[in-house]
Amino acid sequence: VDTNKAIRAAQQTPLERSPIWWMAYETITEIVRSIPGKVKSTRRMYSLQEWPFIPPPPDNATPEEEAAYQEKLEQRQANRSEEERENEWRAKFLEKVGTDCFGPHLDKFERLADGASVLSRLRSTASLSLRERFQTYLDRQSVESIEMGGTVVVYELDLGFLVPRLAAAAALPNGAAEAAVQNVLTLEDGDDREFAKQRLQGVLALLESSPLAVLVVAHLGRPSPDGEQPPQAEAGDGAEVLENASGEEPDAGSNLMLHDVAKRMRSLPSLEPLLELLREVVEGPASSIEFVPHDVWLGEPETFAEKVRNDRSENKVFLIENLSVFPEEVGEHRIVKALPTTEEAPPAATPEGTPAAPTTMMSFTRVPWARREFWAKRAFNFLLPDIVVQDSFTTACKSMTLHTGFWPAHPQRYLGPYIEAEMVAFLDVLQLPFKGGESSGGEEEPGANKDDDENGGARVPAPLLVVIGGGGFSGASGEEVLLRKLELLIGLSRLARHEPDGLTIALGGELAVAVLACVVQLQMGAVGAYATKDATRLAVAEAILEVFRDGEVSVQVPVDVVCQEVRLEPKEEAPPPEDPKEKKKAKPGKESPPPPPMEPTPLAQQTFSLGRALAQAAQRPISLGYSSGQECFLSVDPVRGLLTIARGEPPMPPAVPATLEPTEANEGGDVAPADAAPAPSAPKDGIPAGWVVRDIGTQSMAGLHLALRRSKGVVWNGALGLLEEEVFRAGTRSFLSAVETRLAGDEEDEEGAAAGD
Repeated sequence: VDTNKAIRAAQQTPLERSPIWWMAYETITEIVRSIPGKVKSTRRMYSLQEWPFIPPPPDNATPEEEAAYQEKLEQRQANRSEEERENEWRAKFLEKVGTDCFGPHLDKFERLADGASVLSRLRSTASLSLRERFQTYLDRQSVESIEMGGTVVVYELDLGFLVPRLAAAAALPNGAAEAAVQNVLTLEDGDDREFAKQRLQGVLALLESSPLAVLVVAHLGRPSPDGEQPPQAEAGDGAEVLENASGEEPDAGSNLMLHDVAKRMRSLPSLEPLLELLREVVEGPASSIEFVPHDVWLGEPETFAEKVRNDRSENKVFLIENLSVFPEEVGEHRIVKALPTTEEAPPAATPEGTPAAPTTMMSFTRVPWARREFWAKRAFNFLLPDIVVQDSFTTACKSMTLHTGFWPAHPQRYLGPYIEAEMVAFLDVLQLPFKGGESSGGEEEPGANKDDDENGGARVPAPLLVVIGGGGFSGASGEEVLLRKLELLIGLSRLARHEPDGLTIALGGELAVAVLACVVQLQMGAVGAYATKDATRLAVAEAILEVFRDGEVSVQVPVDVVCQEVRLEPKEEAPPPEDPKEKKKAKPGKESPPPPPMEPTPLAQQTFSLGRALAQAAQRPISLGYSSGQECFLSVDPVRGLLTIARGEPPMPPAVPATLEPTEANEGGDVAPADAAPAPSAPKDGIPAGWVVRDIGTQSMAGLHLALRRSKGVVWNGALGLLEEEVFRAGTRSFLSAVETRLAGDEEDEEGAAAGD
């Protein structure tokens, strides 16, 4: 345990090597240098004598130097004015330092530090090769290489296929959200039920080794934020007081590890409905199957541990309740705090049509490892599991305490059959030249015979197609979601090194909007706040630059998009009940009623062509930054929506096709008829304000189909439109239909059409 903790500590970047270390140093230096001037100017403002700064003598100063220093202090003290004047200038000085020194310098530091941190994170991710990305998993042992007889095994189940349903349920109004979340695991849908059965086959595979017991665990959902800040544990004890977010005093002798668990579980789906399906899958080999709530395995740990380790029977199966309820397990803690208000200065009324000022704020904190591992030590103190089988792709890249923490007697970790099979299949399908157990040195180059086919004849180039969509960048944690999507984009772009015919990356969803807004600098209507932040714009540009770094890569963006007009309107809700006491206290003329809360109301839908906007963007140089000492520019093909890279010199602006020239026909905003092929053109800068991009258009679908027909295969991640609404699933459904046609081989006519294009 100590060795593993030392390794983890050694892998942490020293503070002085942090990308923001020197920024902080320079900021503090600038503030300190400005203080003497502020002192001088403020005292002059109040007609006071100067108050010079007298540096203290060194530690080895002589008596004469000490005496001279004391004399200077006395001379400065003699220049003091009366106490009232001194207090006045001191208050003014502090005000000027706060507004003129600390405020501007700290705002500048925040912007620069945010950008530097984001760029450092992306560059660290970009430095990893494909082999290094896979090697962590390929080098781990699987369950086939160990003997599990007579052991207690914790099996982590993957329920990631339920995340879209869970998100849709949580988005319902408050009254219906809680019930919908609890019904997520009823699995009435046939496809979801079949998916769950496939995931549970891993439990069946473990029972073949006759373990003493298998504890099935899962992480699903994210609990609602706690109400207020819980008390902090005393320094050095790890976490004696784990949770008390409600502010209530726990009963004497109660288990503090269970405090607030019931409240958080109201916003999380219970795993109990999964019990019947688990019994259906493992009923034969399992000697017993039981659901275990948190108040059983944590509230009565000795009794439960004795039941699990009872050696009179083996192959016992226990389904543990949802582990996402514990901040110490997932590593994050969210708290909603009320913003302070003053009775003397009531909030001013906001103009009509603008949202009301927020009354609460979200506080997000990372749970320190000392507290997390202390929690795990207490939670598994009696149970003492021997093995953890990680078989969940959803949490494989997350730092869950169960499979990444170190505490005394922590279990050994192994890959499960589901993850192992998926990893091997992914490597085999993409024909990547490395397997588990190989050295993590340099990557192999693609085959040398890329210009010839199997029969020795000329081969038609067929690049690999990667389609990436998705969104969620406008939410509370939208910037983190965007950064993770950019990391995925960079990682998939490294496939180009192993593709002899290159790589085509097609963008859809909100990711395409982010690239067009932040890199191509088009106006994309109403986008999230991320598009206005310098750090986010730098991150997206850096990601696109990294995409083009290795191999032959082209990026395909939508040439037309389906938009929805959105307008903010007052939200209808029942007025809160009046408090008679507060009504008596209220004084006329003192306060104005707060404005009603606003919510977006969808209006009309329309498809906009981005051809003109892309053609205008192609006429100016778009710099991505520097790579290998050369400045890199983006080359834009406005007809096909293709982005490529030009190094050294800006590319020549392409000729604007006649179909993209501004005409009276495409200047208007009328909705085109259903049988009209071209969509109305957006303004030359992009989508007008007040419209939100919801899906890709028909021309973008056609371009994606053509790219799919000309590719050797496709890797897909993320919806191409707003998946939550059926009307905006057309792009995603069209793409999946084309993939199904390609898999079925029913595309002879389409191939002939493609050859004539």
